[in-house]
This record gives sequence, C-alpha cells and structure tokens, in this order.
Amino acid sequence: MIEPYIRKIIFVDDSFLEDLRHRSISGYQQFEAPDLDTKIITLPANSSEISELVSCMSSSDIRAGEVMVRAPYIDQFIPLDAFTEDCAVEKYRLWVQLCLALGAKSVSITNIEEITIESDAKSELSASISGKAPLIEGEAGFKKTDSEQHRQARQSIMRLNAVAEGSEPNLVEAERILKRHGLQGDNMFRSIFDMRSVSSNRLTKQEFSLDLTSDIKKVMNASLKAKVKVMSELYSGRIEIDSVKKALEKGSSALKLSVTVEF
Repeated sequence: MIEPYIRKIIFVDDSFLEDLRHRSISGYQQFEAPDLDTKIITLPANSSEISELVSCMSSSDIRAGEVMVRAPYIDQFIPLDAFTEDCAVEKYRLWVQLCLALGAKSVSITNIEEITIESDAKSELSASISGKAPLIEGEAGFKKTDSEQHRQARQSIMRLNAVAEGSEPNLVEAERILKRHGLQGDNMFRSIFDMRSVSSNRLTKQEFSLDLTSDIKKVMNASLKAKVKVMSELYSGRIEIDSVKKALEKGSSALKLSVTVEF
C-alpha cells in the first residue's frame, strides 16, 4: 500500500539489489531502509501492486531505475525529471484558483526569478557502499543548471494569469481548495485567505512572493541524491537513470514568482 505520506517511489529490480548486497551489506541495508517519505519497490511487482501503482502514475513509468515523486498538491506521481517544472506550474495554478475563490479581479506575474538552491550536507550512503568519499553537490556529473532550464515552465505559468469579474470571497470554497491540496500550512496561501477573511476592511490589492525552493529541497535532498548516485553506478547506461541524473541538475535551482493580486 502506498501511504498518503509517501512522496518518492524508487523502482529497482532483483539484480540491482543482489549486486548491491554483494558490494556492501551495510550499504544495502541503508538503501532498503529509506526515509519516511520514500518507498523502494522491487520489480517485477505482483498484479495487485501494479493495479495500485497505475492508479497514481502512468504505467509506462513503472520500470527499474525510475524515480517518481509527488508534491502534496499534486494528485499523481510524476517522473523526477518533470517535477521541477510541474511543481511550479501546478502550485501557481492552485494559487490562481484560490485567488478567484477569494473574489480576485486579476492575478498576474510581475517577475520570475531563478533561485540557486544551496547544496545539502554531505551524504554518507554512497561512501559506505563504494568506499569513496561522501557525495557532495557537483559530483557524479551533476552539473550546475543553466539559465534556460525553466523556460518552458515560465511560459506555462504566464499563460495562467487570470482576469475575472471579481466578487465577495467564498471562504467555504477557498477552504476546500486549501484542504484538498494540502496547502493549509503554506504561509503564502494561508496569508491571502486570512487577509480576505477580514470583513471590516476588505483587501483590494496585494503583492506576494511564491518561492518554490522549499518544495524542491524537500524532494531532492541529500538522501535521494545518494541513492541516485548508487543507482547510476549499477544502472549505468540506462535511459531511466540518465533522466533521473538530469533531474537532479534541474533541482539545483527553483523559481521564485512575484505575483500581484487585485480584488
């Protein structure tokens, strides 16, 4: 069963685990005991497991060497190499939806900035497996991102800007959006909800900053990078692992959106 708190699924096969066990028992044990939000699935899976997986991801993504992830506000698991862009687009889409529920006349982006994410602390996992120095950001071909990597996401986000008639805030609908997508604890989302809840002096215009850095860091942490390092050694040459490695390159930066909302 895939519990609601699982945010990352790593697919491997029997031959991978056998090779890993031969290389290092302790490394094998660490790999098999992932973080609370991570699930390791060994293929081939049985029919009931496959049925559950295809209900929350595309069947074409169920293959050894693939890493699937899901943000709290994204219903389906998606490949890691699509997460950086989809995360930004989906969160802004939900922001626009919330603002409209709160009676907004317009929601627009005034600036999109690319933020470099600081590297995580050193990981001990790859060192225990291979006997090498711990993995540090920049090793294993994880290149720094270039300024064009988020271009497609930027274009998709700009198309989501909205203009509406404006209305009194529908707090029931807005609360439903927050709860359904797990955004009650997101400061930016909760902030605009609370301000529009004030009936004595209605908010008419506000500028916000939507920073995706924490969302990316929660997924692409040192533990995941260490596991991908191990997988890249044992799955060398596979298309799946090459895509995962490129995803970690993208994950070294995130988008920060400057947004103006008018009511």
